[in-house]
Amino acid sequence: MAKKDDIVVGLDLGTTKVCTVVAETSPAGEVSVLGLGTAGSLGLKQGMVVSIDDTAEAIARAVEEAEGMSGVEIRAVVAGVSGAHLKGINNRATVGVKGGEVRPEDIAGVLDASRAVELSRDDEIIHVTPQRYVLDAQDTVSDPIGMAGNLLSVEAHVITGAGTAVQNLTRCIQKAGLEVSGLVPQPLASALAVLSPEELELGVALVDIGGGTTDLAVFVGGSVRHTWVLGLGGSHVTRDISFGLATPIKEAERIKVQFGFACPDRVEDDDRIEVPSVGGRPPRTVSRRLLAEIVEARMEEILGLVAEEIERSGLRRRIGSGLVLTGGGALLSGVVELAGRATGLAARRGNPVGLGGLTELAASPKHATGVGLARFALAQLVSPVGSVPAPRGVSRLKSWVKEFF
Repeated sequence: MAKKDDIVVGLDLGTTKVCTVVAETSPAGEVSVLGLGTAGSLGLKQGMVVSIDDTAEAIARAVEEAEGMSGVEIRAVVAGVSGAHLKGINNRATVGVKGGEVRPEDIAGVLDASRAVELSRDDEIIHVTPQRYVLDAQDTVSDPIGMAGNLLSVEAHVITGAGTAVQNLTRCIQKAGLEVSGLVPQPLASALAVLSPEELELGVALVDIGGGTTDLAVFVGGSVRHTWVLGLGGSHVTRDISFGLATPIKEAERIKVQFGFACPDRVEDDDRIEVPSVGGRPPRTVSRRLLAEIVEARMEEILGLVAEEIERSGLRRRIGSGLVLTGGGALLSGVVELAGRATGLAARRGNPVGLGGLTELAASPKHATGVGLARFALAQLVSPVGSVPAPRGVSRLKSWVKEFF
């Protein structure tokens, strides 16, 4: 298999599936998807590892499929981190500018100072994202490097998580024979795949509905202002269907994907579906409206809790672009309409954008995190000394991701 230094791999570790995205940057600055692999997973619950062996096996299967599709040998990945253990904190720090001119080391110093947040015993800092810089009396400086000043401040969003959870995630990846070249909180990765710069600037709430968790990230003025993870997701809908219709979990998942609807009032009274039974009993036919009522009840709970968290953040009135739903749960019919009712915000479904290569395969909400991780990794690539400068489109991609993070 081929080995190339300018190819990256994003690894989305979900509760129900592992997704691997192999990508490179096109001259136009697009994320050109070369390969994609998925594998069912039983080794994670709500973003936390419950079986290292099962998770490592799922990673290996997803990687093998992506390698076969792309013809690229995968050695290292940028992985997503999720789970209810993640917490977002806004913090401010100030440092003195050496020599009266802001240099890259001053930026690094003030960002390092912003990491001084109160942590519980097991927590560690996973990611720090600058929101805005202040140089002396000059408020909101986008790029202070090279500017004259004496005091440099930063307002940053610091994401923390359980250290043991991160270590176990890393061990799973390493057991699958891979190196971890970076860890990125999944809501930030998903946002990077599906949101436009205009939405980020005007204010937007991203809701990533995964199998075991629902991630919320609120952006205002181009920067992340609030993050939150709810320990409920699509797998809870599946379990509700399994219990409510007395059918096996595997069949409940199929029924959810094929017939699930989050708006019962839009289902015809005589619309019926066949449901396999348990214990060798014969299959039955049930009203599709009953299925929709089960789906609506759980999705209404999830989206209601998201709406409450948006209110708690104090940013509700600053979300001018509304709500963007992504993740596998966003594929449920009627969920966008339900989200609009539950939050009072205009809502849309978020598909990965700015793609090349295997666009039809990758441009789905369920692949948003994997694509976003690949986009983040591509922007971190540094051309070796003496090499040809990156094409203009690639430079734009790196600039956007640099501002985003």
